[in-house]
Amino acid sequence: MRSGLNPAALVLVVLGLLLIAPFNGVAARTIHDAHSVDLFPMGDFSDSTQWSVDDTLTYSNNPATYTETMVAENKLSFIHQRPLNTEQYTFWAQTSQTDSNASRFAPDMAYTWSKGPEISVSGFDFTSYEQYELLNVELLLNIQIPAALYQDSVRISTEYSGQYDLIKTFAHTTGNLDYMNNTAWTYELGDGENNSWSNLSSLVVTLDYVSVGTTDDSQLNVDAVGLRIEYRSPWYGGEVGKASSTFSGLEVPISSIDLTTGTFENIAYSSCGLETSIEGTSGSWTSESFETPPSQRIGRIHYQLANESLNDVVLEYASSSDGTVFTNFTVINENILLPDIAFIKVKLSTITACITSVSIDINDPRISITGQIIGDVDGFNTQYTRWMIYVGG
Repeated sequence: MRSGLNPAALVLVVLGLLLIAPFNGVAARTIHDAHSVDLFPMGDFSDSTQWSVDDTLTYSNNPATYTETMVAENKLSFIHQRPLNTEQYTFWAQTSQTDSNASRFAPDMAYTWSKGPEISVSGFDFTSYEQYELLNVELLLNIQIPAALYQDSVRISTEYSGQYDLIKTFAHTTGNLDYMNNTAWTYELGDGENNSWSNLSSLVVTLDYVSVGTTDDSQLNVDAVGLRIEYRSPWYGGEVGKASSTFSGLEVPISSIDLTTGTFENIAYSSCGLETSIEGTSGSWTSESFETPPSQRIGRIHYQLANESLNDVVLEYASSSDGTVFTNFTVINENILLPDIAFIKVKLSTITACITSVSIDINDPRISITGQIIGDVDGFNTQYTRWMIYVGG
């Protein structure tokens, strides 16, 4: 978005504009003094009453929840603090190396039972979740051991990336262990530093009923095996902090160029500004000669459009030392500092745009911003987070 350069409200500015003044395009006038002028003295933030601040939800007038804008202690501060946003989701094993099909997917009270053979499950699908930061992993077992274990035992182990871990042995129990009709049995597998989405996707969980002697104490029933994962989730919706201040009483060193004069080639001045005479074809406009005021320096060329999204404008300039003989036109980007020249002509070409205004600043007035960002910015979405400065908007 292009900044307008009209004398009006200044938003999000930290320091002032420096220029040399006065300027007036009368060649016969004698300049007796040239000095720097601070056009924006309230930019030192010494007086908070000269600033208006506001914090809102994006696209709303409702107050922001986590953003605060303030002018205090000779500085403008935008403070944004949000708690960590986390969510949990349980992923259930989708496959079984031991064809224990009743032990796949979410709990449904259908189960695989064993009095000796292992039950192994895997296939945790994290599609669309790998983009989030993994914070904590918990193993969930919906299992049942219907009777007490006197000699027999049940061993729970995990294996991924070539690492085998025996995480639990049930033995010498005094009665029924029911994690199917009651809350699932859980085991902490660690945080995000000890796990990754990639490793967990290859995780194999094995449940083994170990029978001792000729008579089995009980059996192992396995309904489902899951991973309850806590992850860092993005916040949805944005907030806007804004500060504005208005200055007046000083003439901004910007000269507007008359769009109704000059040379017109397949372009005409309409209700919105300069636009091509024949739709879909290129048109160009060349200004009259502009003279740099005595003892001053020409700055930059600016233009504004009726619709900024239709910016196909080609900007050119030609220079002269005497105002009579001009160089060939040279393409230049908007807001680029011009060479120190006495006379200039501006040329703009377009097919789709409507040019509402063209201006030239003198002595290269500029906004100077001094500040720093303190804290962690990793949580910001860089695609949508912006610092924006407006002059006259």
